[in-house]
Amino acid sequence: MRTTRFFFLVLLAAIPACAKAQSIRLASDNKRTIEATTTEKISVLADAAIVKVGFSHTADTKDAAYNEIVRMGNKILKSLTAAGIAQDEIQSDSLTVNREEDTRQSSEAHPKIRFNAEQQWRIQVVAADAQKVIDIAVAAGANSVQGVEWNVSDPQQLRAKAYAAALTRAKEMAEQAAAQANVKLGELVSIINGDDSESLAKLPMRKKMQAIMVEAAPPPNLVLYPSKVEREATVTVIYAIGQ
Repeated sequence: MRTTRFFFLVLLAAIPACAKAQSIRLASDNKRTIEATTTEKISVLADAAIVKVGFSHTADTKDAAYNEIVRMGNKILKSLTAAGIAQDEIQSDSLTVNREEDTRQSSEAHPKIRFNAEQQWRIQVVAADAQKVIDIAVAAGANSVQGVEWNVSDPQQLRAKAYAAALTRAKEMAEQAAAQANVKLGELVSIINGDDSESLAKLPMRKKMQAIMVEAAPPPNLVLYPSKVEREATVTVIYAIGQ
């Protein structure tokens, strides 16, 4: 028991303190295992995007406000599909009709009642076409741009890369710990996957998306730069201590 405790103390003292998401543990005599836990992050440039655009209109009546967003919505969607965007890549995000009191336009005691209607869409495209989608939608009449969610077309592949990186690093840590404790690393006893963080968009992206076929006339000062998408994975490996 004294020898094992000595190994345990030496091992902890030799492990660098720079990585807060990494840990090593040497078990007691009755189990004789080395346990290593690490969290690794993989970052790649986005190759897919969700563009959020919309159209809103205010009118004196509810029907007038609603009918106008329907008319303009059809026009915007027609322009997008004509550019080569598949209909199943366009999703309705929200549709609202609100009653408003306009005190600035009325000198009477009671404010003037107006109605505002708004419709928003989420459009899934390859990252290189995000700016073009905005240009097409705005040219067709969209008066609201909510932004762009950068994504990857294959989230499972990114998850697998993060897991592989964590597994490789955990094995390296176990090997280093065994060398520092002057023991042999035995067979792999167990692999435990920890919770990995979500940093991807909520909507699943299709693996194959068609590029836009129609050239838009972009505003001269609008340039979008795809961001990086990250995925973390935590892995714990347990190795037996060899004889």
